Amino acid sequence: MTRAPLSARPFRFTVLGPVRVWRHEEELDPVPAQQRAVLALLLISAGRPVAQEDIVAALWPEGAPSSAHNVIHRYIGRLRRLLEPGLPARGEGTIILRRAGGYLLAADADSLDLLHFRRLVQQARTQRKNGDVRAAGDTLAQAIALRQGPVAEGISDHVRRLAVFAGVEREHAAAVKEAATAALRHGGTHRVVDALRAGAQDNPADEYLQACLIRVLASLGRFDEARTAYRTARARLATDLDGQPGDELSSVIRELDADSSPAPAAAGLLPVGPIEKATELRPAQLPADLTAFVGRADAVSQLRDLVARYAPRAGSALVSVITGMAGVGKSTLAVHLAHQVAEDFPGGQLYADLRGAEGDAMTPADIARGFLDALGVAADEIPTTGEAQISLYHSLLADRRTLIVLDNAHDAAQVRALVPGSPAGCFVIVTSRNGMTGLVASNGAHPLLLEPFSRAESREALVRRLDAARVEAEPAAVDDIIALCSGLPLALSLVAARALTSPQFSLRTIAAELRGTHSALDALGDIDALVDMRESFSASDQALTPEAAGVFRLLSLHPGPGLSVTAVAALTGLSPGEARASLTQLSQANLLDELRPGRYTLHDLLRVYAAERAAVFEPEPTRRAAVRRLAEHYGRAAEAAAQLLGSPPHGTAPPPQPDVAPDHLGTPGQAERWLTAEEPVLVRMAALARAQGLDTAVAMLNRGLDALRGLRDSAPDAAATKESVAGHWPSTPSS
Repeated sequence: MTRAPLSARPFRFTVLGPVRVWRHEEELDPVPAQQRAVLALLLISAGRPVAQEDIVAALWPEGAPSSAHNVIHRYIGRLRRLLEPGLPARGEGTIILRRAGGYLLAADADSLDLLHFRRLVQQARTQRKNGDVRAAGDTLAQAIALRQGPVAEGISDHVRRLAVFAGVEREHAAAVKEAATAALRHGGTHRVVDALRAGAQDNPADEYLQACLIRVLASLGRFDEARTAYRTARARLATDLDGQPGDELSSVIRELDADSSPAPAAAGLLPVGPIEKATELRPAQLPADLTAFVGRADAVSQLRDLVARYAPRAGSALVSVITGMAGVGKSTLAVHLAHQVAEDFPGGQLYADLRGAEGDAMTPADIARGFLDALGVAADEIPTTGEAQISLYHSLLADRRTLIVLDNAHDAAQVRALVPGSPAGCFVIVTSRNGMTGLVASNGAHPLLLEPFSRAESREALVRRLDAARVEAEPAAVDDIIALCSGLPLALSLVAARALTSPQFSLRTIAAELRGTHSALDALGDIDALVDMRESFSASDQALTPEAAGVFRLLSLHPGPGLSVTAVAALTGLSPGEARASLTQLSQANLLDELRPGRYTLHDLLRVYAAERAAVFEPEPTRRAAVRRLAEHYGRAAEAAAQLLGSPPHGTAPPPQPDVAPDHLGTPGQAERWLTAEEPVLVRMAALARAQGLDTAVAMLNRGLDALRGLRDSAPDAAATKESVAGHWPSTPSS
């Protein structure tokens, strides 16, 4: 079917204020409330597909019902028939289209106020660049007048709080400040005062905006209103934000008190000059790519596909978050990918190390200040307050398709203010040791959890850094090095550096160093203090709460390989709820992997580091008590499982200690499943308990293992099974 041009269609939409829709001259009512919210999401995305999963997450932030997708289908169908009444029940129509796992509302600048606003702003900037500053001011005044209230007014607050709506508010506020600057310099302040007043009301922390309002009022001779605006801004800063006026507001009131109209080009205004100058400069801040980059083919392909699918038609910044444990190669991957796609971003590349893992994380304003330097803004033209610096940064990127790498972020709050809300199609790559779930939830960021190298990737990394002949000459030593480095690229690079700077040493000698020192971390730390593995882990550890740090240390006492919440509760003496809270924090900090819900594992080098910390900070009686609780936890559950599977009760076992709560098993089926799942842990736990002299726990653990062995012996393939497990269980002590 041939679709009519958008401009010829009889529809008009608004989202810069209440969500409204007209067909011809008739206003339509897209009720109910959630249906209106779906329409708002389609409108605010302005020509970009909105994934169905994003719609579900927006409507039900606390958890969606099982019928959520069917409900979305119904809302879309009703909206289609509202806009095009003649559509059949399952017809797609020409306005709301199915695209890329979601929905797209086909609108243009003649039918949607947001796109009309953006077209006018772009037109004004082109006019200003061409020297027609008065026409630019007129066009900006038209643009900002399109806003008729808070963006998407009337929809649910939890939907309006999404980053995509906040980004449009910031976009409009930046245009208001540009319009005010143009009006103060070239006339027409009466046309911007209403938009300035509304912007100041909605953004009490933006002193730039408050100063613009006061100067515009003063330029119109309305000095009493200007002083009232100052008092209102100062009061809101004090009561709502617990702050005091900064340089912008203080400078304005001094000028007002002198009974003179503030100078238009004073520091409080958003200057036109920096924006004009920055349009000609293309920053290139990326660090050098790693020449020996290996592996990560799937991750690179996934991220490049993301850019290809979304960035060219983005209406707001595309954000990718790369997370993972210390030393896993997050920064290396981010820089490598940035170099791969840099040519797709003619606005240039901005890079900043946010120092999130070092304990002295940079503030968003600090980072914005550095970016303003890179964008060519002169030092004397950079605003003095952080809020104003961030605002100018957003304005400069409003029509520049720029690549931004925010490396080593502490949390979502540090990053969120630096994500452009403009329609230019910027791409933001964030790396962090934390899970950054807040950025995924509120900004629609695309997460990528980076895992350690596979054995093949680890070997390839050594080959690329050394040479194939040297690696192939000592295969056994290479296998040892790979195992001791546990797939961490940083550890492998440190070993390779040791081998390159000491060519007289064989790889077997270097592997022996790793095995023979107090720990592999000692050997790795001796190579380069700047990239010490222990220091890398320490930065993550120090960011934890005291409770989570204590749990992390005690986890080193668990024999592995898998950890359950109840086992960690027994190990630490916490309640299951308290243990789960700490495990969640450790998982978010990538100090622990959650294999599946409620089941965790600890990386080998992190286990070594945690053991070192436990030896320093956990007294020996505390460590012994933790192992005793853990052994009894598993032992009691193993004994219960054995009895459920037909073994007679163990008559000599003492009553359980009050600080131990074994897993509850109620049926033979539960007993068999528990023993099967925990078998590797029980084998290691029995050995650890024997070493600690916990004979009763050893006996109970072995009774559970014997019961599982009995089940396998009686199975149809018992002979093969018995042969495969022979020698894995410690022998049960004779009574």
